[in-house]
Amino acid sequence: FYKFQVEKPNTDIEIYLTRLDGDPDMSVSNGEVHSHPTPLAAQWQSRNIGDDELIIRPNDPKRKAHPTGWFHVGVHGYKHTAFSIIVLVEPHINKDVPGAQIIDWTELWLGLPQTFSVAPGRPGNFLFY
Repeated sequence: FYKFQVEKPNTDIEIYLTRLDGDPDMSVSNGEVHSHPTPLAAQWQSRNIGDDELIIRPNDPKRKAHPTGWFHVGVHGYKHTAFSIIVLVEPHINKDVPGAQIIDWTELWLGLPQTFSVAPGRPGNFLFY
């Protein structure tokens, strides 16, 4: 299990689970709800084949009930798995506001394989650390 703290309610929580081997899945909860989220007891889940991601916005009904505090991530697999996990907590930007200039960035991390997708007609922008 992993945990991270969210101090401000108007933030986006982004969790990226990159499969290196096997098929890991993730379960996420605010610590006040579940301190050890499982596939059977969690507020949010991603159970895709391959890589998984969760983006939890501040207007999510479950997030509104528990907007800040410690969030816990459980990574589960049905056989041996290897993975990398990245959690980002960033200020929320309302993309529906007229005139908002939004540039989507994919953050690249040395030594961590990642996947991404780009909508048709949109650029792909990368940040490297």
